[in-house]
Amino acid sequence: MAARDNKTGIFILEGLNALSLAFYFLFIFFFMQKKFGFGNMENLLLGGLAGFVYMIASYICGRIARRAGYLRILVIAFGVVTIALLVGSQLQSVTGHLVVVCVAVAGIGFVWTPLQALACQHEPAHRVQRMVGLYNVIWATLVAIGYFAGGAMFEAWNLSIFIVTAGIHFTQFLIAIHLLRSSRLRDKLGTQPAIAADETTTRVAPSIARAFLRMAWIANPAAFIATNVAVPTIPTIAKRFDLSPTWAGIFCSVWLFARAGAFLLFWKWPGWHYRLGWLLAGYIVMVISFAAILVGSNLVVLLVAQVFFGLALGLLYYSSLYYSMHVGVENQGEHGGMHEAVIGAGNFAGPVVGALALYFYPANPHAGTWAVSVAMGVGLIWMLRVWALRR
Repeated sequence: MAARDNKTGIFILEGLNALSLAFYFLFIFFFMQKKFGFGNMENLLLGGLAGFVYMIASYICGRIARRAGYLRILVIAFGVVTIALLVGSQLQSVTGHLVVVCVAVAGIGFVWTPLQALACQHEPAHRVQRMVGLYNVIWATLVAIGYFAGGAMFEAWNLSIFIVTAGIHFTQFLIAIHLLRSSRLRDKLGTQPAIAADETTTRVAPSIARAFLRMAWIANPAAFIATNVAVPTIPTIAKRFDLSPTWAGIFCSVWLFARAGAFLLFWKWPGWHYRLGWLLAGYIVMVISFAAILVGSNLVVLLVAQVFFGLALGLLYYSSLYYSMHVGVENQGEHGGMHEAVIGAGNFAGPVVGALALYFYPANPHAGTWAVSVAMGVGLIWMLRVWALRR
């Protein structure tokens, strides 16, 4: 019962973290546009900076989290992010806000990896699908709800993205302390369950399993390249279609709900496991729908493209996390850190490529879109090469 209660607490922390992601880390681009006049290039560079910091922090976390203690790291990270956001609510300078973004992102880089490992810890391999599915549905649904409602919240009170988010992280800080104390008590009583043996229930050859893990680690950052070019440009898309922040949050959250739906689908239907066709199809659909979102000339195209974009992103993210947790349960913490680090790499590379394209081809407003699409095409070739050399 104690272990089950601990898992419930972990999923509560995860859901709250997803809300904070939507409120601050997605609406900071609207804030910078309104307060400091940031355009596409500046917001893309901001996204790239955040991605670089997240990549480094996640990689370090993956290397040290298991030894340092997952819950201990969560307590420290939630405390750091809470303080950073409260300080950010009082700042008036661009430099100050850039520092706050870096500190907050670094803190979050020490959150997702422990949450993933704790969600799957002590679970046999045949239950990893269930735990990863539940984990994905929770965070994706709450990110979608947060973005859907966050536009109205931001429009009503700009500083809410700092104050409300800081309140969420302080609540997480208190919950994490409680879980840490409970965990220490269970250790003293000797009731901590043993780690289950790794059962490769799919009976996939180790070389094939490793190939899928590597391909997923290529596909997932490409997906985040796409999302982290799309998200910083949403304020510009909203302006193109005369959408207020409230309506931008509503209309441009379609892909987030589609991604949550994809997580539910791929949780309940495991037929995509270790199937090359599904992984490649998801990647190709992601590239096409990404381009359609950024260059679409009407709201219908934007709506339909978002649906396919979200479905493809759901498959690619799920693949990366599932294979990270399934291929060698003894390395879940390290694999989770790598899973998040490659997300950070995508968060960094996408905006930087987009910003450079706009810098060198300022007359073409879609230069960033095409440059990023080409970069993702290179990722597809890389995946095929991994598959060809799998043995």
